[in-house]
Amino acid sequence: MCGAPVQVSEAKLLSFSSGQLTVPLPAEVKTIGTEKDHILPLQELAMRSLHHTYHSFLKDLNFLSPISLPRSLLELLHCPLGHCHRCSEPMFTIVYPKLFPLRETPMAGLHQGRTTVSFVAYCCSTQCLQTFDLLS
Repeated sequence: MCGAPVQVSEAKLLSFSSGQLTVPLPAEVKTIGTEKDHILPLQELAMRSLHHTYHSFLKDLNFLSPISLPRSLLELLHCPLGHCHRCSEPMFTIVYPKLFPLRETPMAGLHQGRTTVSFVAYCCSTQCLQTFDLLS
């Protein structure tokens, strides 16, 4: 079933923990990066390179032949997981999550202990993860 969408049960979803809070990540996330991971997976590097090449030089991903990449990779190239909260670069298979508890966000005064709310930022690299701050 090459190219067919994969059904992922909730038990197989990746998650990360910060303190007492565990946050599940979207099923499309294949890898969770940490501050210790300084080298991106090969598939992520290839997708970022292809995305940059086609957007910089051709300005159009439709130039790619549907035969040049497997369908799942072609779809991922057209629609990345998201973009880095720090630098806006696209991310395809790996994210570097950073959790901001409500008390550190500008909305902290709105809830005042009635509920636990946090914001999860997704970064594209260890550098963006280390330098991203909600207040800057």
